[in-house]
Amino acid sequence: MGRRKWQNQRNPLPYKNERNYSQTTKDNVLFRKYYSNLGLMPESEVQDFYDRMKEPLPVTFRITGYKSQANELLKIIRTQFFDSLVGASASVKSQNNSTTSSTADGGGGGEKAAVPWGQGAVAFNAGDVPVSKALTMDAIKPPKCLTWYPDQLAWQIDLSRKAVRSQEILSKLHEFLVSETESGNISRQEAVSMIPPLVLDVQPQSRVLDMCAAPGSKTAQLIEYLHKDETGVPEGVVVANDKENKRCYLMVHQVKRLASPCCMIVNHDAAFFPKLRVSMDEEKPEFMLFDRVLADVPCSGDGTMRKNIDIWSKWQPTMGTSLHGLQIKIVKRGLELLEVGGRLVYSTCSMQPVEDEAVMAEMLRRCEGSVELVDVSSMMPGLKTVPGLSKWKMMNKLGNWMDDFESVPQNFKSLFTKSMFSPTAEEAEKFNLNLCHRVLPHHQDTGGFFFAALRKVGNLPWSREARVEKEEALKREQTASEKVTSEGPPTQEKMAVTETTTDKPANSNTDSTAVQRKSEDANATNDNSRKRKGESEEGPQPKKKELKGYREDPFLFMQPGDPVWPPIRDFYGLTDEFPSNQLLYRSEQGAKRSLYFVSKAIRQIVLSNENRVRFINMGVKFVSRSPSPLVPDCEFRITQESMGSLASHLTKRTVSITREDAVTIFREENPFLSKMSQSTQDTLETIVPGSVVFVYKPTESNPQPACTLTFCGWKGKASVRSFVPRFERSHCLRLFGQDLAQIKAEVAKMKKDRQQKFDAAAASAADGDPPPLEDEEEKKPAPLKEEGGGEPMVKAGEDGEKE
Repeated sequence: MGRRKWQNQRNPLPYKNERNYSQTTKDNVLFRKYYSNLGLMPESEVQDFYDRMKEPLPVTFRITGYKSQANELLKIIRTQFFDSLVGASASVKSQNNSTTSSTADGGGGGEKAAVPWGQGAVAFNAGDVPVSKALTMDAIKPPKCLTWYPDQLAWQIDLSRKAVRSQEILSKLHEFLVSETESGNISRQEAVSMIPPLVLDVQPQSRVLDMCAAPGSKTAQLIEYLHKDETGVPEGVVVANDKENKRCYLMVHQVKRLASPCCMIVNHDAAFFPKLRVSMDEEKPEFMLFDRVLADVPCSGDGTMRKNIDIWSKWQPTMGTSLHGLQIKIVKRGLELLEVGGRLVYSTCSMQPVEDEAVMAEMLRRCEGSVELVDVSSMMPGLKTVPGLSKWKMMNKLGNWMDDFESVPQNFKSLFTKSMFSPTAEEAEKFNLNLCHRVLPHHQDTGGFFFAALRKVGNLPWSREARVEKEEALKREQTASEKVTSEGPPTQEKMAVTETTTDKPANSNTDSTAVQRKSEDANATNDNSRKRKGESEEGPQPKKKELKGYREDPFLFMQPGDPVWPPIRDFYGLTDEFPSNQLLYRSEQGAKRSLYFVSKAIRQIVLSNENRVRFINMGVKFVSRSPSPLVPDCEFRITQESMGSLASHLTKRTVSITREDAVTIFREENPFLSKMSQSTQDTLETIVPGSVVFVYKPTESNPQPACTLTFCGWKGKASVRSFVPRFERSHCLRLFGQDLAQIKAEVAKMKKDRQQKFDAAAASAADGDPPPLEDEEEKKPAPLKEEGGGEPMVKAGEDGEKE
């Protein structure tokens, strides 16, 4: 027991984040003064802005767009949850209106509930005040679609997360959100957080770098866009980076839900992220540039006051000044890693210009025309934003305004730099800062947010490529000048040119020699580029810090002659086109427990950067060791995680099933083979026990659900079962129209009956009564998952766990 620990046990103190959290005063004089006079909004909107900042955020989520079940899930959400909420709310309101005098607001609410879903289901104004803590059914407002997000896949419910968790009338909705989030079919994400990946315009072939990725909601969205075509494994890659080692591991769970072989998580300081090398077809490695970079940089976060209440008491007008330099460094490094023609999206959850427009202005100033702002407003029709500022003021801790750096008091000079203030009128006209976007909370009931898109149109002025181009241009000019002086007879015009070019022959020779020396140095630099210690274009990186945090096992790729592979290949009938060289394992010693599959691009990055990059996680688990006496030919079973990417490569052990078969397999842990349809039984009889892949496809007689479902399972001697995690199994049952509440009630009743029979048998045995009959003995209580065949049991959900 530590010092004074007994005192804490006697009078336990609340956690730091819980101390007086509910009593936090949502008011800050400097905050109100700052944003009232900054010029972000008309004076008439200031009070609305301030009032909305004091209210909790609504619940928002989006449906995973690249999965084929997205449309089916959307139908379920509308019919089973949203329509029921609207109907219950309208019913309660009509009852209340029949006993009390109707009001204009009450009648309006009934009309809004009848808005058809197909038209976006915007059933109420975005500025309506969210419901209070005393929640009743008549206070629930109809859910609405975020019309600016594509395909009606993003939705908002005007309830706080706390209300959804704590209210009994919303328990089914909360259970649904948790279950579908865990299975990766929806993502619970703040509305403004969905914007940066959307405007990044990711394509299946894109090479994407997420510089500050944790906790991973935006990374998951980037992966969705990479897989949106559903045409196998895409060519592109998402590299998700974060500086903090522990936050990288938090991100693993978020990314694993999407089961993509095209994503890797790395751990580096974003401001000094190394240039990655890639080796194409065993050639010498070359530097890889990204065509999409997301820089969601660290910020003061005053746009998150609605969910981070403690910022009210901490906020100061100089909170952003300490981060301004770091934000510039991160954007600068992101532009260096971006190829010409690529796009970088910069975003913060701060509304202060020093973290927003000031950073963009400084980068445009340094880049000297090689980078430009892009207008992305057409990608988000319906999203209300205000254009970026071209002129702003700074405020010190005392609440005094400063127009420029010269007006900063001497005792505050160390807190400010010239880049924090507005650009000159000439620069403002050239920078087009009005193409930046700021989202204000009171416009569409969101958090505060800022984002801007930059396009790289040329080499950066400090880059090696730009320096070489300048030197070559000087050399061409010098060569052309010398050629003019040496051609033809000395006419008057040529004599004039000669006099002009030979006024200072010594300087000319010196310049020529200098150009030649610089060119030689540049060539030498290019030849020895792989020998440099640092990859930063301004010089070597600082000394590498010792790795703090977890030490990762190595990522080792399977060699062609590995004896583990032939049994797996033959047992599952993998095609010749299957890229077995993209399988990796994590254990250097002992038997291989699992094989993971990564895309070709990921493999190239790993092989060329083994000792330069701190890899945390990548790929999907393909097979896992699960030895069984029933399966002597292969010790590995297929995992559910790999079904989306690799099921098409299997030519053996694939079973087509009917709708009724799928429902039976998902409802029961180990249904007997006799419960399957005759066609399924005939197919299973030709397959020896072991891991199998079940495939359901809609037919004319059974068109629902109108999507293909592929899942792995096990064929035993007398039964089958699925190897699908619990939440994903619930998702599949929803797609088949099954009532999960009824299923749970049946299972609970079955367990209760078994327990009662067991207790009665035990009591009878204690009293000296004869033992139960044989048929009663078979029904003794046992976990549901142990019924059926004698194959080895694997807990539901094990497939998704990390070895």
